[in-house]
Amino acid sequence: MNDDFIQLIENTAKDGYYSQHLADLNTEGNKVSTSDDIKNADGVLLIKKGTIIDESTRSRLLKHKLLKPLHFQVGLDSQINATVLIQDFKKTYLQNEEIIKINKASQYTEFFNDLITTANIPSVIWQKLTVMKSQIPNEYKKGLFTAWLSGLIAKELKLDNKTTRNVLITAIIHDVGLLHLSPDLVMTMRKLNAKEWRTLQAHVLVGQLIIDAIDDVDKDVARGVLEHHENCYGSGYPRALSGHERGLIGRIIGMSDSVHALYNKFKNSGRSLGDILPYLQLNSITHSKDVYRAVLTVVKRAELKSTVMLPKPSVKKYAEFLSSESEVMRKNKVALEIMSNDLSDFWERNKKDRNLSTLRAILIRMLQNLKESGLLSDELGKYLQETAHSNDEDSLEILNEIDLLTDELRWQMQNTMRMLEVYFDKVIDKNPSLANSIKYATTVIQLSLSELYKLDNEDE
Repeated sequence: MNDDFIQLIENTAKDGYYSQHLADLNTEGNKVSTSDDIKNADGVLLIKKGTIIDESTRSRLLKHKLLKPLHFQVGLDSQINATVLIQDFKKTYLQNEEIIKINKASQYTEFFNDLITTANIPSVIWQKLTVMKSQIPNEYKKGLFTAWLSGLIAKELKLDNKTTRNVLITAIIHDVGLLHLSPDLVMTMRKLNAKEWRTLQAHVLVGQLIIDAIDDVDKDVARGVLEHHENCYGSGYPRALSGHERGLIGRIIGMSDSVHALYNKFKNSGRSLGDILPYLQLNSITHSKDVYRAVLTVVKRAELKSTVMLPKPSVKKYAEFLSSESEVMRKNKVALEIMSNDLSDFWERNKKDRNLSTLRAILIRMLQNLKESGLLSDELGKYLQETAHSNDEDSLEILNEIDLLTDELRWQMQNTMRMLEVYFDKVIDKNPSLANSIKYATTVIQLSLSELYKLDNEDE
């Protein structure tokens, strides 16, 4: 763990965001009180057992470093349990016909319910989930979905009971670190700057520290929480792991987390889980081949259908729009290739530099996906031109698949730009020329994304 992350974690502890959540929960009618005498790091009594955690108590506690973390020394009047978790999942997701289909095809409903019921989840984790449901409900709902899909992947991979339990617990609680970051940062819809993004990344380390300290939770759970934003390319965080450096649980949670993001996006755009195949195609090794194959099998077994839409006034307009998107992606590719060439020589002389290795991995992944998507090929360009000319509605299914691939590449491009912005400050002193190349690439990508946004809204 590097010094920057250590400092971030110490700062979040001082800010006392979790104690604020507890005080807020108390005002909402779910009484939160101390379950032990609370002492400072020197063993001096600060708060007696049975004291309500209100704003006044919280303010007193913030002045001291505690002997034990606060979550081990408080109790809630009402706390989530396995029954509530199952009910919440049903209420949130079992209205969706595709999830019902998947459950039925994989004979999963009873398996999932039994998995939750028999998992023996420690009380402090139920406490965290209760606070999450109240204070950041969207993250709680995401945890439900991730637990559902991760358990299904574990079943498909035929993992043993202990590993499957660890997968479930990790999935439910994988974003627990967010409870200890600023709510303004966690729940904002605006674009984060590089410093804010770096702070948000610390949630995986905070989560690992929390889980590591809980008795009766396997160390693989803490590892899974830490690694769920890593990927096979070495362009993830916090340690830029690649290949088999990552544990299986982190790979499973990473895939489930990504599918949930698509589920939310599709739900708001009229698409469905049957439309995730292009995403899986572009991410077949992101979280490892075995995890990819498991999700692909689950989707195909349920015979989910893709959605055929006409989001533009005509097939001609739709094909022209996709052709314009392809041209914009070509510009991005050129900018990234220039940067890749600038980075190459510098990296050869500094291979032990983790930041440069991560930067290189980000570029390799993006350029590889642009190439393998086939969206920049001359053949596709010719097909789109001919389709625009013929205005043939029989082409709609293929156009939709191209659209979904382009949309995934656009998201990856946004993420690439964000990562490049993070690394800009780290290389500017070591290599101003490389920093200028990063600046050029991010500027081109930003302009192209703005261009894509205009194209999106052109016919509305």
